[in-house]
Amino acid sequence: MNQRRCLLLATIRADHGTWTTSRAWDLYRTQRLAPGRRTARTDLAYLARTGRLTTVTGNPRAYTLPGGTR
Repeated sequence: MNQRRCLLLATIRADHGTWTTSRAWDLYRTQRLAPGRRTARTDLAYLARTGRLTTVTGNPRAYTLPGGTR
């Protein structure tokens, strides 16, 4: 897993809650890590595919930590 995705996952673990493309992209913009929303969207999807995040019921582009928002 690359550094950008590691930072995203660490931030999600620290801040909890529901994560969307917009929220991830806000993080990337403040850290100057990605030029567009697509990177944030694909990174969230990758983390879900690998079991590090789960999809929110009813919103396939919103994610939480496995087990809930805590």
